[in-house]
Amino acid sequence: MRRRKMNPLTLIAILTLLVGMVPCLADETTTITVTDKPLVKDVSRMGINMSRGSGYCSPGNTLKKPRVYNFEGTSYRQCIFGILRENGFLCQMVSTDGKYGIKTTGMDKIMLKAKVTLLSGPLKGKEVKIKEIVTETYDVWDNGRPKPLALLVFEEKLELPDGEPIPKAGIMIDNYDPKSGNMHCAYGYWNSKDNKTVAGDVPPGSFGCNALMLDGSDKDSTFRVAGWPSSRPSTWHLRFWVKSKDGTPNLTVQTPAGAKAVSLTAEWKQHDLAIDVKEGDGVPFVFSTKGGSALVDNIELWRDTIEGENPTPFTDDFVAALKNLNPGTVRSLQMGGMGVDKDLKPRLESYIGSNGLTPKSSGTQGFNLHHMYELCEYLNSEPWYCLPGTLYLEDIDNYMEYIGAPADVGWGKVRAEQGHPRPWTETLSKIHVEFGNEAWNFWGPFFCGGYDGPDYWKDLIDRAKKSPYYKPNVVFHVGQRGLAGKPEKDAPNADRYTLAPYIVHKLNKEHQDYFGEDWTKAYRYLFAQGVGYARKYAKTAKDFTDKGSEISIYEINHHFAQGSADINYKNTLLPSLGSGLNILNSMMLWLKENHVRQQSFFTFGGFSNTAYTNPGVRLFGACLDVRKGKERYRPHWLALAEANGVIAGDLVQTTHSADEPTFVPINSDRKGKTFSESEPLPVLWSYAFADGKKRGIILVNLDTSLPRDITLKFDGVPVGTSVSRLLSGASLNANNEPDDPSNPQKKADFDNPKPLEVKVVESQIKGFKTGQQLTLPAHSMTTLQWEIK
Repeated sequence: MRRRKMNPLTLIAILTLLVGMVPCLADETTTITVTDKPLVKDVSRMGINMSRGSGYCSPGNTLKKPRVYNFEGTSYRQCIFGILRENGFLCQMVSTDGKYGIKTTGMDKIMLKAKVTLLSGPLKGKEVKIKEIVTETYDVWDNGRPKPLALLVFEEKLELPDGEPIPKAGIMIDNYDPKSGNMHCAYGYWNSKDNKTVAGDVPPGSFGCNALMLDGSDKDSTFRVAGWPSSRPSTWHLRFWVKSKDGTPNLTVQTPAGAKAVSLTAEWKQHDLAIDVKEGDGVPFVFSTKGGSALVDNIELWRDTIEGENPTPFTDDFVAALKNLNPGTVRSLQMGGMGVDKDLKPRLESYIGSNGLTPKSSGTQGFNLHHMYELCEYLNSEPWYCLPGTLYLEDIDNYMEYIGAPADVGWGKVRAEQGHPRPWTETLSKIHVEFGNEAWNFWGPFFCGGYDGPDYWKDLIDRAKKSPYYKPNVVFHVGQRGLAGKPEKDAPNADRYTLAPYIVHKLNKEHQDYFGEDWTKAYRYLFAQGVGYARKYAKTAKDFTDKGSEISIYEINHHFAQGSADINYKNTLLPSLGSGLNILNSMMLWLKENHVRQQSFFTFGGFSNTAYTNPGVRLFGACLDVRKGKERYRPHWLALAEANGVIAGDLVQTTHSADEPTFVPINSDRKGKTFSESEPLPVLWSYAFADGKKRGIILVNLDTSLPRDITLKFDGVPVGTSVSRLLSGASLNANNEPDDPSNPQKKADFDNPKPLEVKVVESQIKGFKTGQQLTLPAHSMTTLQWEIK
């Protein structure tokens, strides 16, 4: 780290620090002045993405009813990007053959029967049929490397302007087959291969037409419902309907208390198994049939409600964790595959959507939009629930009716029947809407979750804003593909253009070799990227605000799951205090300099990510354990929670005295092969807020080794004492992992974890007034709150 040019007095101060003393020398103090000038009005607290999680953050410990199966049909909706021709559509990201080819996976049969709608261009809204699917070799990127692509040949010839193909076009392929059924597609652990769904025989009063057939005619047939550890002593219920079909089947359900025999008759009968489970014990429920076949339907797994438990569909442990974080927004992503029905109806009255190039999908019904809105209403947070990326204009009509219509009108009645008669537009301060998730993303053989080309999002937003139930507190976000993408041209009516500015996508051997065991180098690199990523978008952000819209952030975190650096090296950095401070400071900079009010950290739960390497890297979750009395949060979570305790009202300008301490950032070339030092950046960062008579400030010290003294000045006379909260640890590498993250081969023991290394300490400052002197420990975050007369 480097401040200004060293002088003898500075050298004496450093030597004093080395023997454990903290000097308070006048010329070493930075003066931070809080002004009344608003920089960003009506700020929002930092948000979080929901996630599936694992361990004690799994669905079994976050949802009161974590599993619901009705085995109903799958809606296959896909938005595909490509080139529209007179004779058909050339898909730019799919082929007919290969591992994920249309014919290899069997999707050709679904596509040939599908309804196909043109989403853009002069013929948008027109429906066509696919006659055949053939392969065409085409140079998508005009780089001399052609690829085999799928050409969807239409039954009729289209009349295009001048007969010229239309690039960047979009189509939607839609095939909902209610009789196809839906169940776990992962055979083996979850499901026996001989099992299948059958149509035409369901329990009385049941929604839909499908049930699961457990075929134990030749050998035992099984179907697994769950298996996670219970976060507290609980009574779990498994409720289901069952009947015999063929032969003389015996049906048992393996439970945490052992196997339970279930009587079978030729008529449908409902059963409810209640099982007491100890804390930490698994919750496995496995159906097993032999000697014939049986039909099972409408499976529900939940645990008893505890007296005084919160009224949402989520557990007290999970809700308590979110209360600790106090998020401004709560985002839940989803891709496409369906309309809005699944999100608006009760779980047992909905179907699964598939947006993949496979005719199979996993059939558990998770929480839906209604549950999410109930949660956010209870938390006083703003819901950011992604609608499917595969919508018709009629879907938007239904959604707007659902959130805004009276309790006796259409979809407003469906809302009321689920326990919320008042429109959501009246009870939620803001409702954030996004279509799919990363429709631009090239992950997989086709785009993820929607279509972001001309007309599509614009038409959906236009339709929504013309609804009689639209209110300005419904905020529409559309995906912004960085500086290269310009979706504002295709959706100029959006309220937000949303980014995912992940910090450092790869950490290579070259990084590791350059940093070596000098961790200060590694963090000077991370800090530089955290600041640089935010400032790279300054012009884009200003352009948006000048036009009356804004940027939002749908996901942010570090992302160096990829790269050739050793996994133990990555895992030392990723869950550390230094990493948490970097994410927090970058998010605050996005707010202060780019006026980004809605930001969603990725993500709530998750211990280790194995998508890129196994054993996994310690991404992306920030909550490790939700159990009461055993809560465990990564430094990222703690930093966001502390910030959210202060963020309110308007962000106001702060100024720092000249010659403040700085550090020398480290940057690398785009490939992470060569490194250089760049212009100094401040060590101290400040973010202040004014909300009526309430005042608050967030102070971050990024110095890797030295505490820093400040003098805090502000207008107004404080009333009473100031509350100070300090987030710190013994080193930049301090973490709250249950184990040593640099040794990922050893399985973490959450019941006997190592002590927390990063903590928050609260204190009170009596006689607090302007001119207050404070010492900010090295690599720390301090928040202060006070009121003025």
